[in-house]
Amino acid sequence: MFVQGIDEFLLEEEVGCFLNYSLWVTGNVEGINMRYSNFGILFFSFILSACVSLPEYLTVDVEKPKLTETLMVEEIAEQESKTDFLRISPEMKSFIASLNLKRLSDTEKINKIYDSLFNDHGYKIDYQMFGTLSAAEAFKQKRGNCLALTAMMVVLGREAGLKAKFQIANTRPVWHSENGIFTKMNHVNTVMYRGKTMSVVVDFYDKFYYQKNQGKVISDDQAIALYYNNLGSEAFLRRDIETAYYWYYKSVNMDSETAYLWTNLGVALTNAEHFELAEQAYLYALKLDRREYGVLLNLRSLYSTTQRPEHAAELTELIDTFFGDNAHYMKSLAERALMEGDLELAIKYINKANKAEPNLIDPSSIYVQKGDNLLHYNLAQHKF
Repeated sequence: MFVQGIDEFLLEEEVGCFLNYSLWVTGNVEGINMRYSNFGILFFSFILSACVSLPEYLTVDVEKPKLTETLMVEEIAEQESKTDFLRISPEMKSFIASLNLKRLSDTEKINKIYDSLFNDHGYKIDYQMFGTLSAAEAFKQKRGNCLALTAMMVVLGREAGLKAKFQIANTRPVWHSENGIFTKMNHVNTVMYRGKTMSVVVDFYDKFYYQKNQGKVISDDQAIALYYNNLGSEAFLRRDIETAYYWYYKSVNMDSETAYLWTNLGVALTNAEHFELAEQAYLYALKLDRREYGVLLNLRSLYSTTQRPEHAAELTELIDTFFGDNAHYMKSLAERALMEGDLELAIKYINKANKAEPNLIDPSSIYVQKGDNLLHYNLAQHKF
């Protein structure tokens, strides 16, 4: 899993992750996947049927923002367990050695590694949507999201002598809203090669609309950038803006050409009230990808905050085009309205969300965080 974009920051904070990856594998492809009863998936490519014309002020030629790692604080202690994404641990080496893979074909090696990890009752990996770990951490803790599990498979495959790479899967968008934070997520999996034209896709997601065998192979540096991006987004969900900025900064320095990484960085900057730098990050994201529509949500909030209502109003029309029928977006608006104490507006958005996706929101079980308090709203007594 990796987080792609961040929704508008208005109110407390909001993070959206908008990742846009396409993965294409040439030659014959076979697929391996597994089922989890508790599986949820993030990070999908967002494809609109047609491009639209952006306002001229969003298409200016901007330079890459000049930022520093210590923009918000003098120093942030780096977490040692989260810096070596693709490190192989002694336990992982021992695991591969115990499988006696030397005389097996590449396909047999892949199957044995996979079966030992996911089908052996003595060693079962648990999928967790917001569980971005390093390869070694995922192996030790037997859990993680798709980015963590893919890293684990890539590292184990390479230890077994296989050519293993990260792949961004070509999938439909999957959205998530939590505490008014609207997030779009994409999916990553592992490609194991057998010769020059044959490959096996190792995956942990099984849905009929999910084309796991199509997508875009990415480099290790790009995968590490996604790892940093996820750590930033998870910090943002915890309302730790300084740490979020730190990881987002590392992400864009590892991969400065991926638009949504700049979008997420802009959200951290906005929440820290570095509005000029935030706008530069947003505009640079659009320069890299004119179809990075998630940035419009954040720009609208920034323009409202910085007293540019005409720009905010203009973007509202575009946002309605892209997100007006998105049930999770409506859910995020409902959550934000509750945080602001506007019950009538919240009910309006709950109705819209449930009309687009029936039963998405249970009116009697809406939880939102306001400051240090977790609030539970029971709206069943109100007329919907």
